Amino acid sequence: MALVLGLSLATAGCGKYSYSSLKARKSFKDGNTMYSAQDWKKAADKYEDVVSNDPDYAQAFFYLANSYDNLYKPARAGEAANDSYIQKAIEWYKKSAEKDPDPKMRKLAMEYLVNAYGPEKLNNPAEAEPIVKRMIEVDPNEPNNYFALSKIYEDAGRYDEAEQMLLKAKEVKPNDPQVYTVISGFYNRQGEFEKTMDALQQAASLDPKNPQGYQLIATFYWEKAYKDKRLSPAQQKDYIAK
Repeated sequence: MALVLGLSLATAGCGKYSYSSLKARKSFKDGNTMYSAQDWKKAADKYEDVVSNDPDYAQAFFYLANSYDNLYKPARAGEAANDSYIQKAIEWYKKSAEKDPDPKMRKLAMEYLVNAYGPEKLNNPAEAEPIVKRMIEVDPNEPNNYFALSKIYEDAGRYDEAEQMLLKAKEVKPNDPQVYTVISGFYNRQGEFEKTMDALQQAASLDPKNPQGYQLIATFYWEKAYKDKRLSPAQQKDYIAK
């Protein structure tokens, strides 16, 4: 007992072995247990203890943010306590994106930050746009970043810019079938049937052994043939054959 006390006093101000640092590590471990059990309130409390004892414990930032994020309920927007959860989530996601030593966690924090500003939560694309642009700067060869920015523009009615971002995704991953599938979804929402089918054909051609690509093409032609009453009999017959 005397030995433990002596060690505690001797290391009280010594970096990662200080009393506060050891408390932070213990709280982080406890927080992870609560986080795994999806007990978001207790997890958030433990992670708050971590950063209170060690403000530089960056590994806790994302989990603290995400605990608050999970506590937030969009259906209760406008309630002060509920709204404070998403604001705290944003605060800690930003810190995680800046300071987490793991680049994968920094990227994940930015993705969740964009989602916090998305239509299902705060619906603030103006705040999300610069974050996604930063993600593109960090990883310009990741098509999902262009998809995210395209969706922001599409939701804001900026359709030309949305299309340009999808074309940028195609530039960086021209042989990825998923890129063309996402592009086809955009054109389908815009009512551009021929462009939709062209993108689906390209996706299928890049993965010719995958039957799902052809099934998707068939489904689109079938839906068009039987639901679009503006088609001439010749067009309808052609789409059915395809």
